[in-house]
Amino acid sequence: MLIREAVDEGIHRNRLSKRLDPDAWVDYNEGTRPAMRYDRIVRVARELVDLAVESDPRLSWQLSSNRRSTEILLDPFVAVRVKLGKANRGGRTANYPTERQLFIRDPRNWACVGQTVLPFRTDQPQIETTNRIWLTARYDLDELEENVTEVEIGVEHQTGWVWRVPLPEAELDVIARVSPQVADLISDLRNRRGIA
Repeated sequence: MLIREAVDEGIHRNRLSKRLDPDAWVDYNEGTRPAMRYDRIVRVARELVDLAVESDPRLSWQLSSNRRSTEILLDPFVAVRVKLGKANRGGRTANYPTERQLFIRDPRNWACVGQTVLPFRTDQPQIETTNRIWLTARYDLDELEENVTEVEIGVEHQTGWVWRVPLPEAELDVIARVSPQVADLISDLRNRRGIA
């Protein structure tokens, strides 16, 4: 639920920025605009996670080793990354093939495949990339890239998805059962976006 709210609010902030300065917006290149959207989404995600930690101390976020992406963690073993996907690519996300991205999307490294024994070690002071189940939270936008058309979460490999399910917008009373502080913030964010 936190990731869905972060995507909705981040895209809303991006849309506002575009409308406040449309002349500057056209000067941004095809690489800058997606990065700006992503930065807005993960900024909201980090804010929501920081509030939710009071209710669930297993939640946290961290920057990737290259400090370019934010990972939402449900410790000790689950990590979620937020990525833009496109319907015309079968919902697949784009990833620059770094060693780390190749590892995350390599089926041989998944701890959640079939009857594989989970290689997790709980004696580690800090869990490494190799000991996490990596989920991808994928969002897609309309043609003008101003509105969210869908948000899903699942396990993605190099050529497609193992599984994925929609991430619907949660009701505020459901969020409040998990964290009243997060529900209050989400209520404020939705009110500013004009969603009651």
